[in-house]
Amino acid sequence: MKLVGSWSIAALLSFAACHPRASASAGDAGTAGESEAEQLPEVRVVPDGGPYLFSYYSADGKLHDADSIGAIPKDSRRQVLVRDLSRSPTALKTDQYLYLADMRQPPSSDGYPTSVVSRYQFEAAGDVLPDTSGQEDADGGTSGVIVYGTSWCGACKAARAHLEQKHIPFVEKDIEKDAAASQELARKAKRAGLKLGGVPVIDVLGQLMMGYDPGAIDRAWATASR
Repeated sequence: MKLVGSWSIAALLSFAACHPRASASAGDAGTAGESEAEQLPEVRVVPDGGPYLFSYYSADGKLHDADSIGAIPKDSRRQVLVRDLSRSPTALKTDQYLYLADMRQPPSSDGYPTSVVSRYQFEAAGDVLPDTSGQEDADGGTSGVIVYGTSWCGACKAARAHLEQKHIPFVEKDIEKDAAASQELARKAKRAGLKLGGVPVIDVLGQLMMGYDPGAIDRAWATASR
């Protein structure tokens, strides 16, 4: 996977890009904003609480469910998704937020606290996904131009119009509606050492760039397609 140089990344970030809407955005660490968090109920894993359903990623990148902490492998306890089944999805706003707990250490006297994170940020971060180097063909990283975006992003539409005008073949992938596309992008970003924070993210024959910069797209296409 090629990566635009650090100086180019900084420049690209100054061009058009869309950031997650307020309902699905987060701070630098992916945590919900203070005003949003105040409206959400606290979720804490305590012995007499629940019932809970836990989800964790195994070493092969697959998501598994467990109904007890003991059923979670010790090497998969850094970021455990917690679902408090005694509360409704509406009350927890699970369509927008996830609740994560670090269960690597024994719990305190009042159990394990959870952190509220944006569902979008968690799916885009890729920090719990396997480092699948060598999967670029499977991820569509070398077959052409891929525009990773969302339906509401104006910069994504502008990128599409530019590619059509230049007769550059491309495919679009909506990272909000397509979980596989979101995870695919996360793997690519992780391999490239790139922190995701907005859309579009454009893959030009393996060169990953953030934001919409028509000149950069044209140069990358001209160089990579020789």
